[in-house]
Amino acid sequence: MGMGDCVLEILLEERGLLDKQVPGRELEYFVAWADPQAIRSAYEITAQIRSRGYPASFSYRQGGLSKQLKEAASQNGKTCVIIGQSTETSGR
Repeated sequence: MGMGDCVLEILLEERGLLDKQVPGRELEYFVAWADPQAIRSAYEITAQIRSRGYPASFSYRQGGLSKQLKEAASQNGKTCVIIGQSTETSGR
């Protein structure tokens, strides 16, 4: 009999053990870049935040600042760190 991780997850969930063993992690920091020259700095800052034990993320998709901020909101990031100067303009 083989048991994969999906089967194990279902078993632990049915027994009510999964939530007790795996604490929920909230995203403390989301690092976004305002211009393409700041991407490398955003990666480095994210790594520094993680090395200090804080959950941090960034967008793996290269898009504008507004798309990154939407992604930060969808991940429930508590704090958004923006690197660089924005060149985006509003369509309004």
